[in-house]
Amino acid sequence: MASLDDLFKTIAENYGIEEPQADENGAYSLLCDSVELTLIPAGEADAVLMFAPIARQPETGAGTLAQVLLQVNHLFKGGEGASFSLDPETHQYCLQRILDLSSADTDSFAEALNSFIGLAEHWQTVISQYSSGDKTPDENTPTAEHSDGESGIMHWMAV
Repeated sequence: MASLDDLFKTIAENYGIEEPQADENGAYSLLCDSVELTLIPAGEADAVLMFAPIARQPETGAGTLAQVLLQVNHLFKGGEGASFSLDPETHQYCLQRILDLSSADTDSFAEALNSFIGLAEHWQTVISQYSSGDKTPDENTPTAEHSDGESGIMHWMAV
């Protein structure tokens, strides 16, 4: 199993980007387009918690949005193994997923990061529809359907 440090070092070399550095707790913080991604080692296990604040809870439409997010959480149907939470201090909806690193290689790790970032961006778009002042989004607003599209170059930088 490659360490998180090794995975990031190889990704940085492969994609020609700045290698992120862990903080004193072993966590990594990345800015990925509009997503603030944090990767936190998950205990003694060969796993990491991927975590991203998505958007502030809207002042109107929050009940409807909360219902949608709970439905998406059911059996991880719309979250691709990730789940949503509401941070009680910041009132931010957050997305998190545990990633098993025991068999991860550079490609699968990069793919998992890209997928999670794409999912976070998708839900930023969805939640913004609830925050726009409308009580409910229109019929064109995406909900649980998500496609992370084509895999491509990593668009993140260490913060």
